[in-house]
This record gives sequence, C-alpha cells and structure tokens, in this order.
Amino acid sequence: MLDACVEKQISLDISPDKMAVYLSITSIPNTPPVTAMAIQIMLDTRGIKQGILNDAIEQAVLLALAQGSAKHILIAEGKKPIPGAVASFQSLIPQAPEKRPKIDEHGNVDYRNLGSMVQVKVGDPLMRKMPASAGEDGYTVLGDILKAKPGKDYPFASSTKGAIIAKDDPYLLVAEVEGQPIIQGRGVSVSPIIEVKNVDLSTGHIQFGGTVLVHGDVKTGMKIQAGNDVFISGTVEAAEINAQGNITIRGGIVGDAKTIQKSTQDSLVQTPRALAFIKAGGNVQAKFIEHSIVEAGVSIHIEESAVQSELIAACEIIVGQNKKGQIIGGQSFASSRIKTHVLGSASEIKTQLRVGAHPFIQQKTDTLKNKITLKKAELDYTQKSLDFMKDNPKSTRTDLRDRMLSTQAKLESELFELEEEYSHLLKHTHHHLAQPCVIAEQCTHGGVLIQIADAKYEVTEKRGPLIFVLRNQHIGTEMFMSGNE
Repeated sequence: MLDACVEKQISLDISPDKMAVYLSITSIPNTPPVTAMAIQIMLDTRGIKQGILNDAIEQAVLLALAQGSAKHILIAEGKKPIPGAVASFQSLIPQAPEKRPKIDEHGNVDYRNLGSMVQVKVGDPLMRKMPASAGEDGYTVLGDILKAKPGKDYPFASSTKGAIIAKDDPYLLVAEVEGQPIIQGRGVSVSPIIEVKNVDLSTGHIQFGGTVLVHGDVKTGMKIQAGNDVFISGTVEAAEINAQGNITIRGGIVGDAKTIQKSTQDSLVQTPRALAFIKAGGNVQAKFIEHSIVEAGVSIHIEESAVQSELIAACEIIVGQNKKGQIIGGQSFASSRIKTHVLGSASEIKTQLRVGAHPFIQQKTDTLKNKITLKKAELDYTQKSLDFMKDNPKSTRTDLRDRMLSTQAKLESELFELEEEYSHLLKHTHHHLAQPCVIAEQCTHGGVLIQIADAKYEVTEKRGPLIFVLRNQHIGTEMFMSGNE
C-alpha cells in the first residue's frame, strides 16, 4: 500500500482520449519524499499499463526534490495506430535514353541518329506491385488496443494489353508481346505498333521490333527498320525502309535520280543503291516509284508508274490500276510475271525486264560465279609458279615449293566447294512455272529488253498490247486480250 502522506503529494491527470498521463508533484514539509517506486505503484493502481516513460518519472522526482514541485510532466504516452499502406506500383521499364545526335570518331554529327526508343521483349518485367499492408495497431495508456486501418488494395489494371501477370510471381507484370511499353496507371500496355506523325530529324531513325505506322511522310536520309509491317500514309523521299513484313506506302517513293543512273551494268546485283531503298520480307505497295530500289520477298504492286527504278520481287511485279500503269527505264526482275499497261516510253529509254528465275537465288549464283572466276585465276597463277619452279629446280627453295603446293591444294578444295554450291543453286534458279511472262496491256515501246530464263528479246519499235512468253528456249509474243494472261 502507498503511504497516505506520499499519495497526497502525487497527482495523475489522464487525457480524455486516454493517450497521455501527466504527473504533478507537490512536496509537503516533514513528510517522506515522493519516489519513482511510489509513482509506479500509483500508476498501477489507476490501471495505467502501457507507454510508461520511466526516464520522465525519474526527472520529475528529481525536479520535485530540488524545487519542491514538478508540474504537468508527461510520464506515459499511448501509441496511435499506423494505417496500412495503399497498394503501389513501380515501373520496371528502363527510361528512354535522351535523344542526342551521334558523333563519330571523326567528329561528324549525325542528327538523324538520335538513339533507339524503349522496347521490350516477351517476358521482360514491366511493373511490380507492392501490395497493401495491414498497418500497425496502437494502444492507450490503459492498454486498450487501437486497431489500425488496413491499406486499400488494388489489382493491376485490367485494361492493359500485351502484358500478363507472371506465372511465378503474382505481383509482377511482364510483356506478353514484343513492342513499345506504355505506362497506364496501375499497369503497362505493350503496343506492337508504334505511331509517328512524320519520320524526320525530330524523331530520328526508327528501329522497332513490331509494326511502324507513319501518318505523314518519311524525309530524306531517314531510316526505318521494322520487325513486322510498315504503313506510310504520305510519301517516302530519299530514305531507307526495311521491314520483315509488308511495306505499304499510300503516296509515292521519290529517290535520287543521279544515284540510280550511275549504274552501267546489266546485272541487278551490281546496280548501286539509290538514296530511296525499300526492302520488305513480304509485299511492297505504293502509288508510284521514281529513282529507287525496291525489293520484295513476295510481290510488288504499284498503282501508277515506276520510273528509272530497280524492282526485284520473288513472285510478281504489277504496275498499274484502272488502265494506268507504266514502267519507264530501270530494271525489273520477278520470278513469275511482270504486268503493266505501257512498257518503256516514246523516247525509247532503255527498260529491262526479266522473269523465269528467282531473283534472289540468281543474285547468289552471280556472286558465286564471280568467286569461281577469281578462284580459278588464283589457281592458274599458282600452277604457273609451280611450273616455273619445276623448270628451274636450282633456283627454287624447297620450303617455298612446299608452300605453293599447299596453297594449290587449298585453292583446289575451295574451288570444288564453290562449284558444288554453284551447281546446286543453278538447279533451283529457274522456276518450273507453267508460263513465266511479261504483259503489256496497252503497248510496248522500243528500247525495251525482255529476258525470260536465259532467252532475250529486244523491242525495236512500238508495238501493241502483247504477252511475252518462252517457247522452245526462245521468246515469242501473243496478242494481249483481257482474260488470256
């Protein structure tokens, strides 16, 4: 029991919310002083169990001894509950590098090469969710528990596309497709399509694993590299576009006339690349083409005209719609057929067309043929050197002759491999098509040179609508009539 004289000197004030206890001590002469133990007994008597501040009690006792009193000293304090944290979401997408022109080792600045945009691959982490927490309970000085309000939980946004929750981690969002990540609040969408107004100095070159959609034009000197399709609403200037899928250009393609006219060779392989270079793994479609190189892994379809351009298609080349269509100058090479309304021009500009062979395989055979020619020349030179050594044994070192023999054996082996590969490709160069052909629905002008397989035919004067076909290893003609192509 607490001594009554001591108890009279102690006053405890409990706050209305029961979150604090204040101590006051008033010393009475000729009575035992108040001790910390006495205060602890009184706290226990009043039911005060939590948040007791022992150091504060000691300080209050000392203050009362020194000054005769201690007023309103906080000696017990409750703890407010801490609400749970709301679910949060952290982007794991790397920040896009700052767009700066590239400077090469010579100090030249390329204002078109501004660095690549952010892209993700299938399975790449996009966003991590930190789930809501339960919070931390509090208490009063009397020991009553104050329940914490749990944080509100939210799931990943259901509207995201191209992203899924990882199988082994419910709090991780990963890319379901390859493309450009777009943060959308509580999620990330991955778009397989990137859209831009124009491709110019403001965008820099575009390299994207999906589809590229250009609402305007592609300016001179720019490049587009796409893992899927490319759609361009405007025109393409002297630019370079390479797509694994299809390339569709609603406007025209206008290259550099000077570049394409540098070629003086008949071979398509040796024709220099124009400043407008279009290459698709699938089809290429455009309104018109001028002074450009266009390659298609399937077919090329042009609405109006192809002027002084190099067209290469694995299947067919069609130039013209609604009784329009003309191929003027340049070289066109397709495996099955080339079809247009007018071939050549009244000024008899040299216009070359070729069908009946796979153009890309033909390119490989031409390259191999050149390699074989060079290898034979090396072998011939080596043989002449060995013959000289044989005729002049005294002036020939044995080690030099041995090296020449070793070189000869190596060259013979390499030549054999090249000839085997050439022979294999040669068997697949010519398509076994029912009728590879060139069709001029309206007329063919002089200056047009047509090749079907290995046969050639030169048009020396203007002629009417014709179909050029191969007959008994020679090119013959038939009158074109709608329905007989």
